[in-house]
Amino acid sequence: MKKVFTILVAVLLTASVFAQSPNKMSYQAVIRDASDNLVVNQTVGMQISILQGSTSGTVVYLETQTPMTNDNGLVSIEFGGGVGFDTINWANDSYFIKTETDLTGGSTYTITGTSQLLSVPYALYAENSGAWSVNADSVYTMKRVGIGTSSPTSKLYVSDYSSTGSVIPLTLSRGSINRLDFSMSAISTLIKSSNKEFKIGTSDAQPFSILTNLSTRLYVNSDGDIGIGTSSPTSKLYVSDYSSTGSVIPLTLSRGSINRLDFSMSAISTLIKSSNKEFKIGTSDAQPFSILTNLSTRLYVNSDGDIGIGTTTPARKLHVNDVMRLEPRATAPSTPSKGDIYMDDTTNKLMVYDGTTWQACW
Repeated sequence: MKKVFTILVAVLLTASVFAQSPNKMSYQAVIRDASDNLVVNQTVGMQISILQGSTSGTVVYLETQTPMTNDNGLVSIEFGGGVGFDTINWANDSYFIKTETDLTGGSTYTITGTSQLLSVPYALYAENSGAWSVNADSVYTMKRVGIGTSSPTSKLYVSDYSSTGSVIPLTLSRGSINRLDFSMSAISTLIKSSNKEFKIGTSDAQPFSILTNLSTRLYVNSDGDIGIGTSSPTSKLYVSDYSSTGSVIPLTLSRGSINRLDFSMSAISTLIKSSNKEFKIGTSDAQPFSILTNLSTRLYVNSDGDIGIGTTTPARKLHVNDVMRLEPRATAPSTPSKGDIYMDDTTNKLMVYDGTTWQACW
């Protein structure tokens, strides 16, 4: 019985493995006849088939050649240049190589051998899988790439359903300090550029957050309400600082260190309001209202509407805790009402209207 010994199968031509894939594989075998003698310096007929799935699987590629053995009975061929070889999806299944040999150089094959391709050269896998291409030292694809998913819906789709954390393990990094982690929230459009307008955010009802040190610093809900220091804003801009022990929220509108506006931490539901062309400033609950200069209270209004000037405990509707000045006037006010007072510049007396006439207080 004639024999053929395969000594090397599925080795990619190394001359151009990092240049341009040759779409060929090399195959070597030692040919012996029925007497176990080497068949030397003789033309033989060979048929090479690639079988998919098993040793008796579907033939996905077939090629015939008539090589010549050398002084050692070794035949060396390159195969894979025919139609169909470049369309084999090496990642789709296991593959086997079947060789059939005719020692007379014809096509009556009497020697048959089949063996599995245990590994496929990387360049052939990349190029012939239909997705990847090789260009010099680069591997690229024009198709979608899925990591953790077999059905990517974007150019690069990373999925990690096994993760229990809040961040997908996809990191663009320069060392351990400069890094970019993508949140696992359902964000269809994370970053977008349209008509020269740069956009970052969500394309559905998911919220958007900005974090530092893995803590939320700015939060935007699906209605566009913005929270600073809170993830549950109840107004278009809601600033909260529960960690502060002082009397002022760290929200400042400033022009340098002198001109500034700080908002008190008092429970103010409506700080500034404009209604029916009437401008209002104050509180909407039982909290007092104060006007300060140099961080000291100058005017104080309690929840009953009592006003204190120089005091935060007014005992009357107007309580002045210091000298109060009435600018003297030469004539009495016209159309007075009972209780009106003024300082007379002629008599130097405090005048009070009793409802009928002006009376001097002394």
